[in-house]
Amino acid sequence: MDGGTRVLTEGLDAVPDNLQPVGDSAIGVANGHAWRFTATGATPLKVGDDVRAMPTSPFWEARLGSNPPVTVEQVTLQSTNGGVAQLSAVSPVATSAAVRLPDTSFRVQAAAPGRGEFAAISVDARGVTRLNLRVGSVWTLLDAANLRQRDVDPLRAIPVRTSAPASGGAPGGWLYLPAPGAVGAAPPLVIVPYPGQRRAAPSTLADYGESYMTPSIPVLLGAGYAVLVPSLPLSQGEEPSVGVGAKVLEVVDAAAAQYPGAFDSRRLALWGHSLGGYGVVAIITQTNRIRAAIEMAGPMDMVGMWGSFQASARVDSSEGTGISGEIGWAEDSQGAMGGPPWRNPARYVRDTLVFHADRIHTPLLIIQGDQDHVPMAQGEEIFSALFRQDRDAVLLTYWGEEHILYSPGNVRDAYRRGLAWLADNLDRPVKVAVATPAESPEPGSATTSPSSR
Repeated sequence: MDGGTRVLTEGLDAVPDNLQPVGDSAIGVANGHAWRFTATGATPLKVGDDVRAMPTSPFWEARLGSNPPVTVEQVTLQSTNGGVAQLSAVSPVATSAAVRLPDTSFRVQAAAPGRGEFAAISVDARGVTRLNLRVGSVWTLLDAANLRQRDVDPLRAIPVRTSAPASGGAPGGWLYLPAPGAVGAAPPLVIVPYPGQRRAAPSTLADYGESYMTPSIPVLLGAGYAVLVPSLPLSQGEEPSVGVGAKVLEVVDAAAAQYPGAFDSRRLALWGHSLGGYGVVAIITQTNRIRAAIEMAGPMDMVGMWGSFQASARVDSSEGTGISGEIGWAEDSQGAMGGPPWRNPARYVRDTLVFHADRIHTPLLIIQGDQDHVPMAQGEEIFSALFRQDRDAVLLTYWGEEHILYSPGNVRDAYRRGLAWLADNLDRPVKVAVATPAESPEPGSATTSPSSR
């Protein structure tokens, strides 16, 4: 090298989210294409279409946030070729012959390509989940779950076209409707936003195999709601909150115009997780058309996100503090602040939602876990801002949970409370039965801050 700076991703239509060191190069995947990066630039890898990278050894997320990734001897890439799923092992000097997968539903979770051994999970359209192991050339079914889903019909996603299609020609969003006859009148609409997501295909939140709280489209449909997942792409460096309310309402109005009577456009709700939770709160600072809102694990304060440690690091810092990961998230990733707070304080203020809390009039349920890498203080800040104004808000904290709720009891409890929140604020009765202690472990780990209602 001549000592200067070289942009290795110059000319690429998308930048990989992560790079995996392999020898003296690195492998990255972006927009379904694989690239090998060296000091001289990027070279495409011919391993098929719709490429996704698979790790060859487990990595701790916290360690990756503060320490360099571990160099491996090869990376396994999963792709398709003529509609056939396949695996390819990429080493510093070569790419192995492709190994066929039984079908495109297989998702490899672990690989030892040198021995021809792979473990894969497959989830069919009805949500039946299977764990499969390949040794040599033989695939063996090890276990299956959700077998009762075999008699459940797959969900139907209806494309919504807007006047300005999302980038890449993708629909403006996807609409899901309850089964015919499930509700007497036009159902309320729950919007599930996520700034930065271009929804070229139906959301994985519609998959029956998704069991945790993000939220699940099948659960919402089963409760009698229509669901809209809007496409909200962001250009490089575009702020995640600016104009998001208008973008979402454009998709809502387009869906109402294209499918008259499919849902009640006067009864709108929002439910989002992570940056989707951020999107929920940003939207209700920009419109009063939303009658109920639920945000889960969303960042509310960009300065707080920039400078916080991960919760687990306060107890055990052996895996790193997470400082680098949080700074990187705020400056160059989803936060899109473009630099530290002192470099552009106005941008941090513009996208820190607590500064706009005086505009919130929609009832808001805030759900969080105390071990989340999004600090508890984020949810507490927006709750306190609404409490100070005597606005309608409830803060629900699950102790021992992280960014996603995994405890079955807590998941059931959060859905029960979330669906009740929607029903209460959308003026309709709850259709979903509350799980009894015999059906579900008593959560016992949730605390609810006093409502400002």
